Amino acid sequence: MPGKQTRRQTAEAPAELTPAVASGLFAAWNSDLTDRITGLGSGVIPDRLDACQQKARYFWETNGFVRGMLQTRIDFYDFGCRIQPADKKDAAAITSWATAVERVFNQYRKDAWQEFMVQDVVVGLWRENGKPVTFPVDKCKYTDAFGEEKLIIQHKLSETMIDGMKGLSPAEKATLKRGQEITLTKDNAAGKIFQFDVLKRARLGDGFGYPALKSMFTALSQFESLEVGDNLYAGLGRDVIMQLKIGHEIKNGPFAGNKIHFCTQAKADNAVKQLKGKKGVILIVTNFDQSFEYPRPDAKHFDGKKYDGVIRRLMLWAQPVAQIILERALNPNLMQVFKHQAIADRTLMAGHLNAVLQGMNPPAPVRVAWSNRCFADSRLFADLLKFNYQSGAISQETVREDSGYDDRELERKEKEGKLPAAQKEPAYDPAHSKPNEGPGGRKPGSPDNP
Repeated sequence: MPGKQTRRQTAEAPAELTPAVASGLFAAWNSDLTDRITGLGSGVIPDRLDACQQKARYFWETNGFVRGMLQTRIDFYDFGCRIQPADKKDAAAITSWATAVERVFNQYRKDAWQEFMVQDVVVGLWRENGKPVTFPVDKCKYTDAFGEEKLIIQHKLSETMIDGMKGLSPAEKATLKRGQEITLTKDNAAGKIFQFDVLKRARLGDGFGYPALKSMFTALSQFESLEVGDNLYAGLGRDVIMQLKIGHEIKNGPFAGNKIHFCTQAKADNAVKQLKGKKGVILIVTNFDQSFEYPRPDAKHFDGKKYDGVIRRLMLWAQPVAQIILERALNPNLMQVFKHQAIADRTLMAGHLNAVLQGMNPPAPVRVAWSNRCFADSRLFADLLKFNYQSGAISQETVREDSGYDDRELERKEKEGKLPAAQKEPAYDPAHSKPNEGPGGRKPGSPDNP
């Protein structure tokens, strides 16, 4: 209904569309379109490496599908990670040292896996007595022509900030103060103060290489556009509009085209006066050509089928982890594919983590290892656990650990060993014994159902 612009009334007619107004509207639309085309969420694939890396990080932070698939992959790949001595004779010393650095190592390992999944590159940086960190790849420049590595990092720290970092040695502070960029190699002075190791998928000599997520930028941009559209439609649901339609059009007869039955300002004002502020049961009398409507967004706009095409394309990138989670039909072979992908990536990550661990001054050489038990089918795993224990291949401690129990079971077993035999035997089973015949309802040495 016409009138002032409120939530209960329609807005006034727009201003006249002059050339100046049209030009302003076009400029605003063009600016928004440019942002959609070239922004981080756009489908444009950047040429610059750092722009691709920033875009990959953007989709990791904003797209639930990417984050969910990659985080699931990380959780499986890093399952059962532990630090082991390179030589068994150093086990006691390494166990004590690993406990001391456990928190620092766990943090670095988590960051390294995340960076590797998103960027396909990890830049590990550490000082002699400092915590190792993963340096953002989009703030680095790296070359490895002929296998000769050179890393340039941009720390962007002011001298005041550097002086305030109490954990830095005088040599480390002096190195940082030389400039916003530091060039590191394996044999220069700065490279000995700030040591580094780069893990990457790209071919040796190609530098960092582009993130694999680059191939999905267009699909992820479409995914984001669909989500933004749904959000805008849902936002319309915040405004509840009561629309009163008055009058009708005369199409035939001598009065055809006459506006005599059209809504007028007087009729609209009278209707608003009658209805404004009224709640509950309202009794009104209307003509046959008056109706009340409540326009709402059509539910078909929220149909999830429009995401199916994008999801299918993203599943090609996510591979077995997406198919295992999203496909309705169970395919036991997918877990084996997933397992071998994990083994391949663990092999790459192990070399990097071993280098970082050596920089944390262990008392003896160490290495990392993971467990493959997370890739076994639960029923098959239970049978393997039982068989391996009965054949003597594994210990009771392994059985308890993999069954979800801890060492408290040892204390309970010791406590139960002191109880009378009748309290430790199984309850009476009518299929295999007679009542009141020995402890537990069964006489020792008696055959089943004598």
